[in-house]
Amino acid sequence: SEWGGWGSSGTNTHWEVLDWDIGTTEGGSSGSPLFDQNKRIVGQLHGGAALCGNDFSDLYGKVANSWDCQNQNSGRLDVWLDPSNTGLTLLDGFDPNSDVYANDAMASEILGFEDSCASGAIAQLVLVNAGADPLTSTDILFGLNGAAQQTISWTGNLAQGSSEIVDLELVSLIPGSILYQARVSNPNGVTDENSANNLAFADKTILGPAGCNATSVSSLDAGGLMLAPNPVDQVISLTRVDNEHSIVRIFNTQGQLIVQKEWLGNTLSLDVSQWSNGVYVVHSQSIATGKEGRVSFVKQ
Repeated sequence: SEWGGWGSSGTNTHWEVLDWDIGTTEGGSSGSPLFDQNKRIVGQLHGGAALCGNDFSDLYGKVANSWDCQNQNSGRLDVWLDPSNTGLTLLDGFDPNSDVYANDAMASEILGFEDSCASGAIAQLVLVNAGADPLTSTDILFGLNGAAQQTISWTGNLAQGSSEIVDLELVSLIPGSILYQARVSNPNGVTDENSANNLAFADKTILGPAGCNATSVSSLDAGGLMLAPNPVDQVISLTRVDNEHSIVRIFNTQGQLIVQKEWLGNTLSLDVSQWSNGVYVVHSQSIATGKEGRVSFVKQ
């Protein structure tokens, strides 16, 4: 399908920013990057109607699609960014002006919680040697939702800039918000010279098998939060029994954050007409008290 007349076709090719909460784009922004929560580029601005003073959307071509989607070298990124065909799927940025430490273990990313429909997950840590010396050992402290944490001692041999995926544990999941953290320490048996990159975390909303298999949706843990209509095809209206200043986040069944807004007052309306069909979870949390409400709905 055409995306706003900008000439791209196909499915699952773009990220859409429905509405900018902070800042916007203007003419001349095309090609600017879209970053994920790990500060990695996942898209490039293709086009959009967003301007100062409106609430229109922007469309970012997915780097994953641009990587090898065409036959000609001029239309694909892998030929230019991975000419040796290493198969590397992610690469963190490098600051040439930053200090280089001899012993610097980095907790880069938590993996294993991508499927929000699962009842369990194998938690994994992407361990990176950010130091100049080979990394042969480090301690890894990990745990879920602030529970008593476990420690394992990793051993191996990573050259500077190399990474390894380390299996941590099998985690049982229940529907709701989770926070999984892992911290590294004592690289090569000494004090880490750079503690700023020692912590990685995954913050997800888990639906579980029952929540993902629903064809209609009831309250998960409403906490005074109500939603109508349900199912919906155009605009949903959220209401609540109080008017506490809150943050509202809506997730899809992959645990991806779709929209985040501040909420003042008793009602909030959201246009979901351009969203993909499926199940979504609405999570509201009071900024002052931390009180939470959670409901889900079907977009059709």
